Amino acid sequence: MKFFLFFITFFLSLSCSNNKSELVTAIKNKREDIETKKNNKILSIYQFSKNTKIDSTINKLKNFKNFRKSIESIFILNFNGIETFLDDAVGQCNELLESNLPPKINNPQFVSRLKVIKTKILICKHNSSANQDSLLQKSIYDLNYYYNAFLKMTENLILSDDLKANRISDFNSNSKIRFE
Repeated sequence: MKFFLFFITFFLSLSCSNNKSELVTAIKNKREDIETKKNNKILSIYQFSKNTKIDSTINKLKNFKNFRKSIESIFILNFNGIETFLDDAVGQCNELLESNLPPKINNPQFVSRLKVIKTKILICKHNSSANQDSLLQKSIYDLNYYYNAFLKMTENLILSDDLKANRISDFNSNSKIRFE
C-alpha cells in the first residue's frame, strides 16, 4: 500500500512539473499578447462631415488621399517594421507640400500644420530606430492628436466661406444694422 501511494505521488509530481513549464510558457505568451494589444490600441481618427464642398475639394487631391492612407496605416500597425511606413508617410507629406493645392486650403495655416505633422512623423521615425517602444508609443499618440487637429482645421478652411455667410445672414436677421 505504501509503495502504491509512493508511486502515485511520484507520478503526480512528474506530471505536474511538465505542466508547470507549459503553464509558465502560456502565461508569458499571454502577457506578450496583452502588451501587443495595449501597444496597438486603435486610435480614433477624425472623419470629415458629409458635405459636397469637402468631398469635391478633397477628391480633387490624389496626394491628399495617399497622405491620409499612409498616416492612418501607422495608427493600426505593430511597432515592429513600422519604419518603412513612416518613410512612406514622410514621402507622401512631401508630395502634398509640393503639390498644387486648391485655393480654399492653399494658405499658410494649412502648410504650417502639414509641416507639424511631418515633424511628428520624423519624431516617430527617430523613436522607432532607437527601439524605444514607450517613446514611440507616446510619439504616435502625439501624431494622432496633431493629425486629428489638422483634419478638423482642413474641414474648417473648406467650409469657412459658408460659415461666414451664415453668420452674417443670422446677424442681419436679428439686427437693425445690415451688413452687405
